Amino acid sequence: MAGGVRVQLAVVSRLCGFRASFQSAAAHFRRSRFGRALALVLGLDLSGCGHAVDPEVLARLRRGTEHVDVAWPVAVPLVGDRDLPLVQVEINGRGPYRMLVDVGGNVVSLRASVAREIGAVVVQRLSSREVIRLDSLRVGSALFRDLYAVGEPTLDVDGVIGFNVFRTGVLTLDYPRQRLEWTRGELPKADGGRVLSYELRERMPFVPVALDTVSLVCNLDTGARGTLILASSFEARLPLVDSATTGPVLWNQAEGKMPTRRAVLRGDLRLGELVVEMPSLLFNPVAEDDCLIGSGLLQPFVLSFDLAANRVRLSRPMR
Repeated sequence: MAGGVRVQLAVVSRLCGFRASFQSAAAHFRRSRFGRALALVLGLDLSGCGHAVDPEVLARLRRGTEHVDVAWPVAVPLVGDRDLPLVQVEINGRGPYRMLVDVGGNVVSLRASVAREIGAVVVQRLSSREVIRLDSLRVGSALFRDLYAVGEPTLDVDGVIGFNVFRTGVLTLDYPRQRLEWTRGELPKADGGRVLSYELRERMPFVPVALDTVSLVCNLDTGARGTLILASSFEARLPLVDSATTGPVLWNQAEGKMPTRRAVLRGDLRLGELVVEMPSLLFNPVAEDDCLIGSGLLQPFVLSFDLAANRVRLSRPMR
């Protein structure tokens, strides 16, 4: 999700996961988008960790679910707009609801009105959000049980399923066929071309990308509608067809409205063996070092994650 729930819990995880080095890192976080989002989202004091969120509650949020019952394979259609992977689900035996499958998100979240409707138990109240407990979340033949999630006052979908709840097997988002599949098995070994190794950062996948001659590491963010969203510092570093112009206004829970600048790369995007010629770029002045590959760029591809081996394959469908 371009900045929303993904940012919120990534911040808490970083700060609370490294208590010993917290003080030395605090100044950086105060300057960063993550640090600015922290107090806004979870009411934490940057001078300490776990001040507002109980450590056990935080640990449960990071895990997402305690038990998963799966009748393999799981196969469900993607619904709604083609540029965001939404699936129909049942929550606490009620539904259907539409939730976004966001590999750029690291927590489960529900819109507050949905949480009330399905009788979610409030575990902890925060400044503007709630940590809630769900008895169950069903996606096709997969049943996630005993989940902790964030109750969001505003979401443009019923909820978000973060990457953190998928832990084994191969998760596939087939944009062209509009299908989600979750199967047993594994991907071939990474070869730097068709199959890439990804790095997990706060339980989210990051892959190496080349933009013309500039190398960087980007989050595969299926919750972002855009193609490629970059920190504004890249505007001066990349060759552009023309000077950047005013782009669309983005929005997320952490920052609210965010203006962007739009441009087209004079060159190629390379992700393994995949090449995208002259991709559209959005520069985000709020981000300091972000690079997000959104669903707008991923739509032509079949995206498969080997969850145990941290491998990803992007392929075009067979004609």
